Amino acid sequence: MRQLLVCVAICFIVCSCGQSVVDSADRIHHVDIEPQEVAVEDLFDRIEVVPLETNDSSLIYYIYNSCVSDSDIYIQDFRAMVVYRFGADGKFKNRIGRIGQGPGEFTLAYGFDIDSDKNRAYIVSAFGKVYEYSLSGEFICDYELPSRLAYDNIKIVDDSTFMTWSSCSFEELSGTILGNNFDMVLYVPQLSSHLADNLYTQPSFFRTDNVLHVGQCYNRKVYAVTRDSAIVDYEWDFGKDNVPDEALAKHDIKSGSENADTSNDPSDIFRADRSITSYLYGHNSNDLYDYVTFRDDSKFDGDNNKRIHYKVFCDKKTGKNIVFDKLSNGMMRFGPMDMTEDYVLYQIPWRELPLYEEYLPEGMKLSDIDPDDDNPVLARFYFKK
Repeated sequence: MRQLLVCVAICFIVCSCGQSVVDSADRIHHVDIEPQEVAVEDLFDRIEVVPLETNDSSLIYYIYNSCVSDSDIYIQDFRAMVVYRFGADGKFKNRIGRIGQGPGEFTLAYGFDIDSDKNRAYIVSAFGKVYEYSLSGEFICDYELPSRLAYDNIKIVDDSTFMTWSSCSFEELSGTILGNNFDMVLYVPQLSSHLADNLYTQPSFFRTDNVLHVGQCYNRKVYAVTRDSAIVDYEWDFGKDNVPDEALAKHDIKSGSENADTSNDPSDIFRADRSITSYLYGHNSNDLYDYVTFRDDSKFDGDNNKRIHYKVFCDKKTGKNIVFDKLSNGMMRFGPMDMTEDYVLYQIPWRELPLYEEYLPEGMKLSDIDPDDDNPVLARFYFKK
């Protein structure tokens, strides 16, 4: 009964006139995916290497989610699912959240957000709860969420509004805007309705000009989201390298469709389709650039036999695009973790680490780092201004 009431409320809100939806962009970035020769000094002023402290309380298996807030680095580990807080120098400060069945504990969680002004961290459980903590890790309270298939992420919209993201069913959209007690659905943003963007992949969330933005993997539009509206801020156009609409259309199967293949997992069928060779991730923006990573699954890096990840920076002032698969010295083969007004934060692959030797903290040598036992090593690439 509760789920029925929530669905009715969502339908009413979506059909009402209260939400402003603008689905066209004034800014369209036309990008030719042809890698350029880009040196570090062409784009960046300096590099800092940040080894994340390793101890028994901060062991990271795989970085699943991350963000930077007030210079602190917050890492959510895929295995532990808790959030580790590190200082700007990489020193471990504390852990937020705990696996378990008791108060303030959860069993499955893959999304979080930070409000430094309020000294709050929010972690969302896949099973429909939000856990609120202080940044030092003290449990404050938890909230029940409206019934959805599964919750994957939570982001702060403003002081009294949140956005959650769920793995949707065939007839739902993944995003939901909720009030500050998490029990009132304000509206459902009308982003891409394709299963490729709602069930098979996870979007990017970032803030620019203090407004939450959402960028999806196959929908090339990037949305500014507020408590009242979801408006297209800008759009990417890769011309001949865009994923063809007809290639995506055949996978947008709704429940009851006569074309639905019920004998196989539709996500497996989608990922096996060789006509879909690219996707977008790592959307971000600051005063200088709009950014996205274009992953091309049809091409391989000859040095590492890895898929190629094109970094695309669009200069907001000139409109010029800077596109590279790696910097000319071999750095930055993969997409960055985060981008602030001042720098790009990047996780250094272990094979790439020797390139950063001269940027290690004073007194540290490459031999001091053990890839088998130590936490990841990050790098800040500071923009030229």
